[in-house]
Amino acid sequence: MKKIFNTIYFLIILTLIAANVLKAENDNVEDEDILELTKLMSIIDKYSDLATKTRMNSDFVPGLLTVITREEMEIAGLKTVEDVLQTMAGIHIYLDSLVFRTISIRGIGGATASGNVKVMLNNISLSDSIASLSDFILDYPVELLQRIELIRGPGSAIYGEHAYTGVINIVTRKTDSIVSFGIGSLATLSASALFNYKSKEQPFKLSAFVHQYQSDGSDAITGPDAYHAHPSFQKLSLAPGSTNEKTLRHLNYLSLEYLNTSFTTKFSQLKHGDSMGWYHYLYNLREDYPHILRQQLFELSQKIEFNPQIQATIKGGFQEHKCIFDRKYMYPPGHPASSFTELNVSYLERKHYTGLDVFYKVNDHQLLFAYDYVDEKHIYTRINTSYKRRSYSLLSQYEGQLFERFSLTCGLRYDNYNDVDNNLSPRLAGVYRFNSNHIIKCQYQEAFRPPTKTEMATTTTHILPSKIKTGELSYTYKTPFSRGRISLYESKLEDAVQVLVYPPSPNWNYVNISKIRARGLELELEQKISQQIKLNSNAAYMYTKNLETNNSMPLQTEFIANACVIYSPFNYLNFSTRYHYLGSRSREEGDNRSDLSDYHTLDRAHFKKGGKIFTTFHNRKNKKMFLNMD
Repeated sequence: MKKIFNTIYFLIILTLIAANVLKAENDNVEDEDILELTKLMSIIDKYSDLATKTRMNSDFVPGLLTVITREEMEIAGLKTVEDVLQTMAGIHIYLDSLVFRTISIRGIGGATASGNVKVMLNNISLSDSIASLSDFILDYPVELLQRIELIRGPGSAIYGEHAYTGVINIVTRKTDSIVSFGIGSLATLSASALFNYKSKEQPFKLSAFVHQYQSDGSDAITGPDAYHAHPSFQKLSLAPGSTNEKTLRHLNYLSLEYLNTSFTTKFSQLKHGDSMGWYHYLYNLREDYPHILRQQLFELSQKIEFNPQIQATIKGGFQEHKCIFDRKYMYPPGHPASSFTELNVSYLERKHYTGLDVFYKVNDHQLLFAYDYVDEKHIYTRINTSYKRRSYSLLSQYEGQLFERFSLTCGLRYDNYNDVDNNLSPRLAGVYRFNSNHIIKCQYQEAFRPPTKTEMATTTTHILPSKIKTGELSYTYKTPFSRGRISLYESKLEDAVQVLVYPPSPNWNYVNISKIRARGLELELEQKISQQIKLNSNAAYMYTKNLETNNSMPLQTEFIANACVIYSPFNYLNFSTRYHYLGSRSREEGDNRSDLSDYHTLDRAHFKKGGKIFTTFHNRKNKKMFLNMD
């Protein structure tokens, strides 16, 4: 029944788009001078409300905010949100031990359990409390997006739980209608349809899209698996061998706006193979989808303008997150944990929430007051257990231009949970503009992350909430043709949650690490070399250290670099070459295999506007003969 519904939904949108495509083509014709001005302004000014919940130039907001537009994504040859994030300074997306993609920002991620980044779609949070997964948003194709906004560093002072090391907001397109199809190697097929409508007679807007994608995934060959760390078990290993990277995903989205009232609904389903296997034991004898993720949400919001100085937004919604392991093999034949060979379990989270934001503005001073309430229920079928979590939060924030060139932002958030400790998250930031070319930012803020329900339900110890304190200093230089930024940061993490695996036994556990220190330097440069050539580049050096053991954190690289050269001989034709480098990483605690080696990736793309002809060529060089899957 679901397949029939999805097919009908897809055909309806295709029909609506076909009826409007000719009109859309005429409405979107732009003068060449306007196109050139748009390219120029893309370097000068980018606006977002992510950093403060108030729309400001990204160079003037506190903190390190990065905004990348759809045009920039397409010209650079990027296809999905995951591709885009991998090009940003200090970001690495990796597969965790259970084969879920997790975002690591500034070297904080790999060895710490679950996700530490808050992910949002059009300012609606998508992060669950099961494990703070981010798989869904990573698959969104760029042709459905308007822009991506990213805060590197804690964001809990504004956005609460899971905004521990960063916040990502995906903004979808609200204009134009498109249909796109794609075909690639490894049996890859994709199709998307986007429909946007704005009434001329009534204050009514509609936005809807569907996206389907399937692929056999990578044809990578693994290196030694976890058995090779124990000589007595090496004979049981199937590695080196191929992995199961099959993927099947489906996305539905609908947004309705009338006057100041909006309604949003979304459904996503992601199925994928078990890659290398449970905790790095290669077991790939099946070609199905043992991992299934489902997510659906409904949200209704109302904006109220009392007068030009006072505005408010009221929202309420429901979300459901489900994670299913369908006959997933935990360990290969012959493993000591033979009674745990196959896993059938599902994790279900249902969440009801309400919120209120009140803005008060007088001249160059603005106050924000916010209240949020969340009621969650979690059900675990394997252990036949359910959990409940209720929380509320209060937020106050002041923004003001104290002097002609200096602006100050300070805020305080209070979070109250019925099952973990309460917390205060302060924030203090200043921005000083010497002139239009030179900008200095300085910020201190703290963040709070309650333990996920998976961490609390599957551990033998009491898990404490994680806290982080971060100081940042950045300098930005910009002209009409370039922007450069240098950023320094230091973070101190308290009670960060780490997963410990004990191969070849079937045991694992979550523990708190009392103190971790993260330091780093980030360099970013956008330069328009000539009228036809533009350079985007960044590099990040980061060092994350466990102060208990005095060792660097496992699975964390110390260096990430990106560079992209774009050549545009004509307005309708672009060629791009992208380079990505990821440094070597040590293994997890308990995994005695050799380190994960560094690698280089080179992509060449060609993009043609109008007909949307897009091709990509990919090359990856690794120092080792086999790919060591993480």
